[in-house]
Amino acid sequence: MWLLAPLRPHFSAALRDVHAVKPSFRVAAATRLGEADATERPAALTGLQTLLADDEPTVRAAAIEALGALDATEHAGEVLRAVADAADLLPAATAEAAAADEAHTRRRAEHLDARELHQDL
Repeated sequence: MWLLAPLRPHFSAALRDVHAVKPSFRVAAATRLGEADATERPAALTGLQTLLADDEPTVRAAAIEALGALDATEHAGEVLRAVADAADLLPAATAEAAAADEAHTRRRAEHLDARELHQDL
């Protein structure tokens, strides 16, 4: 089964998705807010400040990246605090990558087993 990443939200949807239940939607929101134009920038910065305090490490990382994309130097102190509190960013990303790799390996093994069974018939 293939799962598609959330579509790139419109700016107004990204502002709404700052409070979404699913972390993947909040990550997509942060990414979109990081692409804000000059008129959207003030609202984008407000949303990104909220995401900097998110419980999910991947959301906080996306918010930090988006603030960098906006060159939001006025929020450097908040970013530094988020990074200082982000001791769990790397372990969470590593665990996520390991789980994805394990799932891929399991699917590949099942595929090879099915091929061998077919060849034996």
